[in-house]
Amino acid sequence: MKIGEHNYIQQLRRQNEKALMYVIETYGGLLMSVIRRHLFSLPHKQE
Repeated sequence: MKIGEHNYIQQLRRQNEKALMYVIETYGGLLMSVIRRHLFSLPHKQE
């Protein structure tokens, strides 16, 4: 099954690892930006 915008949440609930990879590829940059903004004083915790 192809993971996409319309079914990734359902697939995450089924613990489909490909759905997690989709989320990381699609929203990874945004997530890192938010994490860095809030943990700027703790760079060792950012990863």
